[in-house]
Formats: sequence, C-alpha cells, structure tokens
Amino acid sequence: MGMPSQRDSGRRSAQTAGTSVGDPVLFTNRGARHAVTGNHGKQAEYVESEDTTFVVIRGDLGNQYALKYDHGTGKRSPHYQIDFDHLADNRHATPSMAIDDDGIIHVFYSSHNSPHYYSRSENPYDISSWEQMGPMTAVPEGTYPIPLVYDNDVYVLYRSGGYGDGTSTHGDTYPAHEFATIIRSEDGGDSWEDLGPVIDVTEHHEDCADAYITDFDEYDGKFHISWFVANGDNHDDYHSDAYHAYYDPETQKMYDLNDRCYGETVSWPQRAEGDVRVFDGEYVTPVKHAFDGDSMYVLFGAEHDEREEVQYYFSTYQDGWEVEEIPGQL
Repeated sequence: MGMPSQRDSGRRSAQTAGTSVGDPVLFTNRGARHAVTGNHGKQAEYVESEDTTFVVIRGDLGNQYALKYDHGTGKRSPHYQIDFDHLADNRHATPSMAIDDDGIIHVFYSSHNSPHYYSRSENPYDISSWEQMGPMTAVPEGTYPIPLVYDNDVYVLYRSGGYGDGTSTHGDTYPAHEFATIIRSEDGGDSWEDLGPVIDVTEHHEDCADAYITDFDEYDGKFHISWFVANGDNHDDYHSDAYHAYYDPETQKMYDLNDRCYGETVSWPQRAEGDVRVFDGEYVTPVKHAFDGDSMYVLFGAEHDEREEVQYYFSTYQDGWEVEEIPGQL
C-alpha cells in the first residue's frame, strides 16, 4: 500500500497549524475534572480558509463549550456553551469534534457505556448557536467517540458496549466493552447507521478485556485505527499491546499495512497474524499514529522489561513494524 498524504490539506489538527510549537495558546483553565481526554477524538481542528482553530472542551460543572482562535489576530473567542440540558458528568464524557465540508461542526459527548450525545452547529463555522440532536439511541452505546469526515459523510469510531452489567439496548452484538464499532451519517447527522464491529476481543483469555481505541483518521480514502487492550477483572488492571489497522469504507473490511484482509472485524485470535500488532508488551499508554510521506509511525508508552519503568517507543512500518526506544523520558 502506498502511504498517502492527508486528503484535505485545508483542514488539519491544531497542533500543526498557525502558531509554532513555541507559542502555546491557553484555551481554558477551568476544565472541572478533565477539559480533554486522551482516548477521545480530536478536540481542536484548524480550518485554513478561516485561518481559525475551533476547539471543544469540558468546562465548569461538566458543561460542553466551544471556542475558536483566530490565527491572524491572535485572539480567542469567548466560551459558548453547546448543550444546556445535558452535562458531561464524568471524565469519559469530554467532547470530540469534526467539521464537515460545509463548515458544520459536529460534536459528540457525555457517553460512558451509554448513548452518545450529539450536537451540531446551526451555521457554518459558527460556535454561538447549536442544534442539540439528543442521545444517539439508534446506534449502540459506547465510550470515547472519535469522529472524522470523509466525502462529507460523518463517521464515528468508538469503544462500544452497554451499561457495565453485560447488557445493551442493541442485544448481544455489543454486550460490554470488548468491541469497537464505526457508525456513519450520510445526511449531515440527521440519521445514523451502525457499520458493525471492526475490533472484537471477546476471545481474550481473561473474563474482562476492553478494545481501547485511541486514534482514528483518514488518509487516501482509508480510515486508520490504533488501539490497545485493557485487561483484568475490572478491565483496567493493566493495558497491553499496541495495534494498528485500517478500515476501507469501500469494502467495509479491515486491513493491515501490508494490505492483508482480516474481514469485517479484527478478532482476538487474529492479533498475531500479519502486521496488525505493533508491540507485544504490558502497561501500554494510548497509542497514536502519524504519516510522514511514505512512512507510517506509531507512538506509545510501555513498561520497559528491564528497568521496570515506562519507556516511550517509536514504531515505523516498512514491510513490518520496527520498534525503537525514544531516548530519555517525555
């Protein structure tokens, strides 16, 4: 597979846009328990045509806010509350966002083994007026929504699963945390369909294991996914392994970077097949990926076997994963 560049160069994450790394911008100092969450999708997006970075955060009392930063003037806007009726009432519930080709801002929030709440801006690139679309009960419950826009359809990847007691309003398909799924809207968020689970760890040897998806974005028409697995009786005793695969929206199947097809879902027994597993080890931190020209990189932290401390790793894909330590500690 030829490694592509990002499809829409006019829209990219805030960390690569406008201000340099040496010029940080404070968006909030009032984040209640958590203004941002590492497992969620992006909470900031730069739009080149507007020369503006749009931001969503969890703020006072668990409310969701939107603001924007004008790179031309160096000014940021006031905070505008997105939803006055429903709070993001725990640290899993921080908002994530994607902006479609028409400038509509789509925001997902306040889910933890429960339906996602969803709002969208009423006008293009306007953070002052929001349409609350309510809980997304037509698709499975879940946690950690990561949205993206492709061909002006809105997709959301998330860890699916019900209310923590093995139940789900969507039957046995998503009984707990062992799945990740993708949902899609082809009408700007008016309706949603579930495309089915894309990761399944139900055959893990432990009773409780979670598919913790931590990165989801699109390059050259392929949706790249990074994740790790949470293990233990309470699903969070320790985290293990780093994985990467891509979803092809045309075939609706999963592939590794050597274009090996895993079918519609990467299952637990398939974890050691092909090149889907980047790293085999314990105490893995959220796994992130990036492209640079023809190369794919995956970054994560994990416990070092000899030093018994967290070490950060840098993996490069070239006909297989090459893992090396990042010198020093970050």
